[in-house]
Amino acid sequence: MINGFFKLLLYLLTRKLHCTRNYIHMNLFVSFILRAAAILSKEIIMHIMYSNLPKDDPGWNTYSMIMCRLSKVCMEYFVACNYFWLLVEAIFLHTLLFTAVLTKRCLLKKYMLLGWGTPALFVTPWTVVKILYENTECWSIINRGFWWIIKGPITLSVIFFIFIKILMLLLSKLKADQVKFTDYRYRYLRFYCFSV
Repeated sequence: MINGFFKLLLYLLTRKLHCTRNYIHMNLFVSFILRAAAILSKEIIMHIMYSNLPKDDPGWNTYSMIMCRLSKVCMEYFVACNYFWLLVEAIFLHTLLFTAVLTKRCLLKKYMLLGWGTPALFVTPWTVVKILYENTECWSIINRGFWWIIKGPITLSVIFFIFIKILMLLLSKLKADQVKFTDYRYRYLRFYCFSV
């Protein structure tokens, strides 16, 4: 979390690093930071709730349950955002490798919508289903059917064909020994694939 924060700070302070690729990196770092913060806050809220819970105060019980469920929803949303920003990284790399002419500025808004907006499309229905059918405690009971509302899109984002296509291109270029490492796109590909 701290490492991502310092990288984000470096990108923000260095004006020469402002480009679409680095904006995508910055959003990925922000998603890592928010994911870690959401997980920590959920754990802190659960610890406070279960260690200091007065049994006779219904107001405290209601307030702590709402805070716990809200932190669970935020955690699931930021975890999903993190996976979708990784997908955005892959789509951008795919676009760099397979597109001759690239208008990066107009794609940034679409990347932002994919990275931050798409997770809301399945975290919101999951939240509604949990409220309607499993509104007990801090939603710690995991129903596998309901869990796939979140797990399905995340799994699809991870095994998306773009990852496979990029890896196939990388392997074919390395096998054919046709990679010109002076080309920045292939240097970026090599750095990206071997640093992850």
